[in-house]
Amino acid sequence: MDHLSDFHRLERREFKYLIPEATAQKLRRAIRPYCVPDAHVADKPSRSYSIESLYFDARDLRLFHENEHASFDRIKLRARTYPEAGSNKVYLEVKRRSGDVVEKTRGVVDEAIALELLDRSRVPSRAAEEAIRRDPGVERFFTLFSIHCAEPVAIVRYDREPYVSMVDDYARITFDRNIVARDAQSIDFLRADQGAGEFRPLDHAEHSWGAGSMVLLELKFTQDVPIWMVDLVQNLELLRGSFSKYGRAVRATRGLPQERAARLGGLWTH
Repeated sequence: MDHLSDFHRLERREFKYLIPEATAQKLRRAIRPYCVPDAHVADKPSRSYSIESLYFDARDLRLFHENEHASFDRIKLRARTYPEAGSNKVYLEVKRRSGDVVEKTRGVVDEAIALELLDRSRVPSRAAEEAIRRDPGVERFFTLFSIHCAEPVAIVRYDREPYVSMVDDYARITFDRNIVARDAQSIDFLRADQGAGEFRPLDHAEHSWGAGSMVLLELKFTQDVPIWMVDLVQNLELLRGSFSKYGRAVRATRGLPQERAARLGGLWTH
């Protein structure tokens, strides 16, 4: 998992592909010479962990619309938890995209502090103010959260199967499955009753190359594209597209129409 430190800042590129399970199995075999399972899943039979994110936006859904229109510079605000970790930690994240470059910053707080910071009707306590001062990631999140007068919009859940490169300074491959979302009416998402019937699937194909439940493949790297990733994409004839979990969640839970056309890059987009 990417939550090993209190403050985490990472700049990278992310290419996404919506693929059937059969292709995911081929990819898993193909990456063996280059990748190993993330250390957090190495001992798990499923090779995966669960992620739950609560997304925030302005009342007019400004951040959603900027994402849908593929604005060059746009952000997402979310509070993330890892349910299987058995921890009361909440990771406050800002994901900023400028073209193809993604910058993610993150800070961590206890659940009680998170619930306090995310409730704009409350004046932060001394403990909450100290959490903001102590952690630059929390400070950045809270600043943007306040500027946008952000409110909870959607909760997204999924299972992630992650791999890390053995031959690059930084390169990762992740397979996301069982991606579901529901509308969020409260910041108390950690204790709210979230029956499975409330969630809607987001991992269905919207394009002609597949149907039904799919796997979201993400290739993540820094400046240079690893050659072995290029080979994987070309050999399996993968088509790059757009897949925003938050965007799909809003459309699914609020009945909004598709605004953003998929950006297909052929076999590879530089």
